[in-house]
Amino acid sequence: MSNGVPVIASDRVGAKDIVGNGGMIVGAGNKEKLKETIRLLDEKKIKELRTHIRGELYIKTWECFLEENYKLYKSMYEDR
Repeated sequence: MSNGVPVIASDRVGAKDIVGNGGMIVGAGNKEKLKETIRLLDEKKIKELRTHIRGELYIKTWECFLEENYKLYKSMYEDR
């Protein structure tokens, strides 16, 4: 996605939150749904997804990701 390429992701481990409107979500292990989703990726759909990627995507650096998680865990520890 960081290169403007739409993705197909499973519905596990928070991928839905990351992908947002810049890709398509399929149930993990659902081969038929995956096939169907791939078939839906015509030129028009890909352009639509790319538009969402460009308009919504914010790529966090590892430093930002780690800082956010550090603050979260620290606040959870302090609230005990």
